[in-house]
Amino acid sequence: MATIRSNPGTVDQLPSGRLLPGAAEKSLLTGVPTQGVLFHRLSMGPIRSTEPDFLPGTLEMLILQTLSRGANHGYGIAQHIQQISNDALKIGEGSLYPALQRLLMNDYVVAEWGLSENNRRARFYKITATGRKQLAQEKRNFDALLAGIARVMETP
Repeated sequence: MATIRSNPGTVDQLPSGRLLPGAAEKSLLTGVPTQGVLFHRLSMGPIRSTEPDFLPGTLEMLILQTLSRGANHGYGIAQHIQQISNDALKIGEGSLYPALQRLLMNDYVVAEWGLSENNRRARFYKITATGRKQLAQEKRNFDALLAGIARVMETP
C-alpha cells in the first residue's frame, strides 16, 4: 500500500517551500544543518521505505477528482481514494488536510460545516468551477507526463 505524504513544514518555511533567511533544516541523511530550498520529496535518494513517492500535485488532482463526484468530508475523500485504488493509495491526515487547505486558498474548493454519516461535526468540501477547470488542466498535464515517461521507459 502506498502512502501519500508531504514533508512537514517548519516555522522557518515559506509556503513556496523556501526557507527564511538564516533558517536551517537538518539533513535527513547526516543530521547536519543545511540551508536552501526544501523539495517536496527526495529524488533518486536512498530508499527508506517500500512505499512509492508521488509526483507533486498528484494528491490535489486526486482530491479534485474525488470531489467532482460530489461534496465530501476529509475522511470520506481519503476513504474514496483508498477504495477506488484497491487499497494501493492511502492518504494520511498529515498530507490530506494541508492539501485541502491549499485547494481552499486557491479557490478550487469551498467548505462548510455539516454532520457526517455518524452525526459528527465535519467540514464538507465541494469543488468550484475554478477547481473543475484546474482539474481538467491537471489531467492534461498528468497524461502528457505519463506519455513522456512511457516513451522513455519503452526506449531500449
